[in-house]
Amino acid sequence: QKGTLKWKAVLDDLICSKPLLDIQGTIYQLTGDGYLFTISEQGKIKKKQKICTNASYGEADSKGNIYITGRDGLYLIKKDNKKLKLYSLSEKETIEVPPVILSNDDINIITQKYITTREGTSLESKLMCLNEKGILKWNFKIEGTVKSPPITDSYGNIYLATQKGEVIALNYRGSEIWRHKTRGYVLNSPCLDSNGNLFIVYSVINLKNLKAVESGIEKISSYGKGKNFFKFLDWHNQTSPVITAEGNIYVISGTNNLYAVNPDGSKKWVISLSSPAKGNPATNRKEDIFLGCDDGTLKAYNKE
Repeated sequence: QKGTLKWKAVLDDLICSKPLLDIQGTIYQLTGDGYLFTISEQGKIKKKQKICTNASYGEADSKGNIYITGRDGLYLIKKDNKKLKLYSLSEKETIEVPPVILSNDDINIITQKYITTREGTSLESKLMCLNEKGILKWNFKIEGTVKSPPITDSYGNIYLATQKGEVIALNYRGSEIWRHKTRGYVLNSPCLDSNGNLFIVYSVINLKNLKAVESGIEKISSYGKGKNFFKFLDWHNQTSPVITAEGNIYVISGTNNLYAVNPDGSKKWVISLSSPAKGNPATNRKEDIFLGCDDGTLKAYNKE
């Protein structure tokens, strides 16, 4: 049956980050109280490890190393379980989105800091590129708020979205290639298909009552040209869509519906989730869908 629950693992605390999967099918899930859980493909908890206080997000590289952001900076958990601190946050500086690991083992993080001047207080956002030892290689200043991490393609190009709806493409050296304005506000990262097309979820907001007038997925070509792809019946939350090798897209709405979208933009199916999910969905080679939910459970669903 489409979208049926396969199993769930109870992890005892709020889950705000996506599950991480390695090539063996092992799942890693970070909880808000700073624990990293290792879970088998069948849903059995194999290990629980304390990393830091108030952990926010995690990401894994191809070598099995895991990068975690906490209240005070960026941590590296090596495959041998050795913990290193790669970046320390300054006063009033925060990391509000997950780190991104590049193919050359560089790390992209976005920091945000409120700056007070005579003219008032403004938010300064920066996309920073660090090497695997935590040394800064370059940074790119961003106007306004960024609510989601950038993504990269096979050429090392970087794509990020701002809250006000701009999608910006950069090369691997941090220079801008193009930018595209979507139809509305954006709180999520784009996903990328095998042809270089980006898919981004947007919401058009009525500023009088702060309700969504329209939400949907926009398809953007590798040259920065966008068009409508799929529309929601309800508003969108902050999670990012995920696309599979077959071109199917999975995305969560603000009313806790999980949508499956076909490669042509038509709806495949939709199910109602029993608990909200703030972390992005993840899929494996079988196209099972994994969700970390607010009730402290990790759930696995069938694609069919």
